[in-house]
Amino acid sequence: MAALACAAMGLGCGHGADERESAAILEQVDRLRLADPAEREPLLASLEHTRPKNVVADQARQHCAAAYRALLENLQLTERLKQAVRAAKADAGSRPDDAAVSRDLDAAEKTLATANQEMPQCDQAMAALRLVPQR
Repeated sequence: MAALACAAMGLGCGHGADERESAAILEQVDRLRLADPAEREPLLASLEHTRPKNVVADQARQHCAAAYRALLENLQLTERLKQAVRAAKADAGSRPDDAAVSRDLDAAEKTLATANQEMPQCDQAMAALRLVPQR
């Protein structure tokens, strides 16, 4: 009955909070996407710690945070692998630690697979959020 009264009066009771949460997640993810890789960590940490009550906003947050966490981890692993190769080239008599390189390569492949799995879901969830009317 209360919901019917809200609708009849055009109040949208409770929808304002959903709209605000949706807008906040949209803004956080957009800022994360546009940021330089070196600036993404604090933005990602903020997104990971945000807990919207709106289910659609929270799904977007979860998928986007997972995708960007995997991407950042992949960048770190890739940089570590590059450093190992550069160090080996600089010292012609040395070799990178095969076990460490193998571990980092495996981890890099897994994080890239996670990012590839989560990013389309992030994009779909963000599209759903954009359908929520913003005031």
